[in-house]
Amino acid sequence: MNLKEHFLYMYSDDFWYSKLDYELLKRAGVDLYALPIRTEKPIIWHLAHIVHKEEVHVGQFLERPRRQLLHPELDPLVMAGEGLDVISDLIPDLGFIIEWHKKVRVATRSFINGLSADDFFVVPDGSPKDLCIANWLAITQVHTGVHFGHVDSIIKAQECS
Repeated sequence: MNLKEHFLYMYSDDFWYSKLDYELLKRAGVDLYALPIRTEKPIIWHLAHIVHKEEVHVGQFLERPRRQLLHPELDPLVMAGEGLDVISDLIPDLGFIIEWHKKVRVATRSFINGLSADDFFVVPDGSPKDLCIANWLAITQVHTGVHFGHVDSIIKAQECS
């Protein structure tokens, strides 16, 4: 498997690690907006943060020319957690996240598909520690997994309460 095939797989619905299982969230009956503990953010924030990071890492940091963010108004919320008190106004439901994620994922896969074998080793301008495009594509998926862990722990906490 070459790097293009590898990353197209990592950013597909076939790769369980990067698939946001929206159907599970719908069936589980979890409260997407509940704060399980004061130091944790709600599930809906984690989902928005995952999509936003993929959009920023790929569309803003790696792509040239830079892709416009689909929801720039959410940047302060999903980056710093500002405005959690109005999160339900900004992100009205899970359907909003699903549609946003679909659009971002199509754009990400298009970007990956357009890369040559050598492009994966290009270091983008301003890349910390001189990380190349392949590093950033991998880091973004690891980031997704970290937040899936948060979502899972919040669901478990809701089930126990």
